[in-house]
Amino acid sequence: MKYCLGVSHGTAALQCALTAMGVGPGDEVLLPGYFWVSTVSSVVRSGAIPVLVDVDHSFNMDPEDMERKITSRSKVAVMVPMGGVMCTIFQ
Repeated sequence: MKYCLGVSHGTAALQCALTAMGVGPGDEVLLPGYFWVSTVSSVVRSGAIPVLVDVDHSFNMDPEDMERKITSRSKVAVMVPMGGVMCTIFQ
């Protein structure tokens, strides 16, 4: 590996990823409404605004609701594979 960053826990990893993508104060981050607290915590710690998206039958983000909630301030959508089930990004 040319580059590597070790962190102490998953929340720190999520926050590093958001920072690397340029997420900061005032940006919106779309998250599924069913999540682990670390997901929304990393968004708040970055100064960004969490936007909760409805979930579908798989407990992952509903693509139609996600599309409705995208605004000019939306910067990132965080997909959380609940129970190891991948979400449908596009229909």
